[in-house]
Amino acid sequence: MNYFGGMLEISDSGAEEAGLINIQRSETLDRVIAKHHMMQFSVEYLRVLDQYLNTGPGDLAEELAEIFSNLGDSIPPYALALYSEHGGHSITPTRVEKPGEGYRIFVYDSNWPRETRWVDIDQNRNSWSYQGAEPDKDAEAGKWTGVGSGSMALIPHTLPNETFE
Repeated sequence: MNYFGGMLEISDSGAEEAGLINIQRSETLDRVIAKHHMMQFSVEYLRVLDQYLNTGPGDLAEELAEIFSNLGDSIPPYALALYSEHGGHSITPTRVEKPGEGYRIFVYDSNWPRETRWVDIDQNRNSWSYQGAEPDKDAEAGKWTGVGSGSMALIPHTLPNETFE
C-alpha cells in the first residue's frame, strides 16, 4: 500500500505497468518487506500498538471511518490486525460502511488476493467477526471472532521518523 500511495518506490518490481497481483518479487521488494516485518517489533511500533490494544472494535471502526473520510479515495496507510483464539492475522482495510448498528470494514487479504473480504463490527456486543478461512465469505464454519479491547488494532505502515531504538 505504501507503493500505491506514493510513499515508497520499488524500481525493479515491474509494478509500473502492473496491478498489485502482478508485482514481481525482487531484491529491492524483499528488502522492503523484511524491513517492515522487523519494524513491527520496534519500541516505536509497540507504542502505537499499545494505544490500539486499549481500544474496542466499535471505537476502532469509528476511527477508521473518520480516517477514510479525511482521505477521500486514498487507502489509509494501516494494516488491520485481528487477534482471536485462532491466532493473529493482518489485512488491509479498503473502505468502511455503517449498516445499522455496526460497521463493515472491507479488506484486502493476501490469503484471498483476487477478492474483497470484510470484518463485521457489532457495536452493541463490542465484537467483530471475519471469514478468512473458507471460500464462502458468508460461511459460519471457521469464522474468526473477537471481543473487546485487545482483539483488533490498527498498525501504521509508516511512523513519523525512521530511526528506531
